[in-house]
Amino acid sequence: MFGRMPTALYLGKPGYHFEHNETKWRVLPNMHEALVDRDVFYEIKERLAESKAVRESKVASSEQIRKDNPALLLGYIYCGDCGGRMGFYRTRMRNSTNVYCDYRCTRRTYGHCFASHSIPQKKLISIVWGAIQDQLRYFCIFEKMVQQMKAQNNETSQQLHYKSEIQSILVKIRQYMSKRERLYEDFSDGILSPEDYTTFKKRYEDEYQALNRQLGHLQTLQNQLNRTLSERNEWLVHMQSVQNATEFNPDLLEAMVDKILVYQDGKQRRVEIVFKYKQDFSALQSACEELGGTEE
Repeated sequence: MFGRMPTALYLGKPGYHFEHNETKWRVLPNMHEALVDRDVFYEIKERLAESKAVRESKVASSEQIRKDNPALLLGYIYCGDCGGRMGFYRTRMRNSTNVYCDYRCTRRTYGHCFASHSIPQKKLISIVWGAIQDQLRYFCIFEKMVQQMKAQNNETSQQLHYKSEIQSILVKIRQYMSKRERLYEDFSDGILSPEDYTTFKKRYEDEYQALNRQLGHLQTLQNQLNRTLSERNEWLVHMQSVQNATEFNPDLLEAMVDKILVYQDGKQRRVEIVFKYKQDFSALQSACEELGGTEE
C-alpha cells in the first residue's frame, strides 16, 4: 500500500501530508508476508472503530458540560512545587447535575511531583480577581502620583543619585581631557620624554574610556528609571486598557497575568500570581512609598 502520505513540491507542499481519501491509496495485495492473520487484523480494526465510536459518543454527550464549564485558567496555572503545568478536571457530582471543576498537578501521577494538591477553579478565580482588583486600585494611586511628580518636578532619591553620579563623572571626564591637553603641551615643550608621554597618554586614555563606559551605563539606567516613573511606564499604559473592568474574564487574564503558581506547604495551600510588567510596577510602588503617596 502506498499513496497515504503524498507530497508535491511543484505545488509548494514540501512536507508530507496524510491523504484521508482511501480511494486515492494504491494497494498491491500479497506483496509481502502478513505480519498478523487477516481475520485478526480485521477483528482488531473493527474493535478500534467501535472504541472510536464510543469515545466520540461520550465527547458528544459531554459537549454541553464542557461548554458550560470551560477551563478559564488553563495554560496559566503551574504547580509551584515542581514547576509543571496543572491539568483541568471536570467531575460530575453523584446524583446531581452539578459539575466540580478543579486544577491538579498531573506530574504527581508519574512520580515527578510529591506535592498532592488541587484547587477548585471557582476559588482560584476569586483569588485572581481579588488580586487584579488590587492592581486596579494601585493604578488609580500611581497615575495620580505620576501626574503630581510631573507637575511639581519631584524626583526620587534614585533619580537624584543617578543625576549626582552622572555630574560627578562628567567633571572627571573634563579633568582628564584637560590633563591630556597639558600632557601634549609638556611633550611639545620637551618637559616629557617620548617614552613618558606614551606611558601617561595610554593611562589617561584608558581612564577616559572607562569613565565614558560608566557614564553610558548610568545614563541608560537613568533613562530607564525616568521612563518607568513617567506616563510612558508600560504597566501604567497597560492598565489604562483594562481600568474599566468590572468582572473577571479571559481577556482580562491574558492582558494582566503572566502565570499562577500553586504551592502546598504541609496542609496549607498558597497561591502566587505573577503579573506582567512586574518590574515597572515595583518601581512605581517604591517611588510612591518614598514620596508618601500610599501606606500600603
